[in-house]
Amino acid sequence: MIIHVIIVAFAAWRISHLLVNEVGPGRVFSRIRSALGVPDGPGELHPVPFFGPIVSCVLCASVWASGGLWLLGTLTNWTPIAVFAAMGVVLWLESNTED
Repeated sequence: MIIHVIIVAFAAWRISHLLVNEVGPGRVFSRIRSALGVPDGPGELHPVPFFGPIVSCVLCASVWASGGLWLLGTLTNWTPIAVFAAMGVVLWLESNTED
């Protein structure tokens, strides 16, 4: 059970970070944020109630991502979630190591 918690934690962080901070291929995450009224920089867009704050805050997004991932993991196998967890671990290690 503890391994599932660790997997979901890293996967939820990765998905939350993608959604809130990254542009993504083809600007997909930037477009999602823009559609929900969250500007990438200084702007006059106004966040859509409920969804806007979720895509503008890693902590907020991680609550929903971890809940959804836990449900997905219990209903199916854990392999897709483990892939996101592995990406999260790699990025965490990369950001915390010296060149």
